[in-house]
Amino acid sequence: PGASLIHSVGIAAHVPAIAGIEANARQYVPAANAPWESRFPGIFHVRDGYVRTAEIGGPGLGIPEEIAK
Repeated sequence: PGASLIHSVGIAAHVPAIAGIEANARQYVPAANAPWESRFPGIFHVRDGYVRTAEIGGPGLGIPEEIAK
């Protein structure tokens, strides 16, 4: 679930018409997301109703190459 959330957030961050995302797996399967949380805390920890995308950047959707493989 963690990798798919990063992917969904990356897409949403690049499409101006998208104002929100569903991210229920964060709540229901938190153990599966643990490996991703330290690398992408802004995506996995919602603050003031928003996720932060500062950790993703670069070409394409901004997903780091070592994760995309």
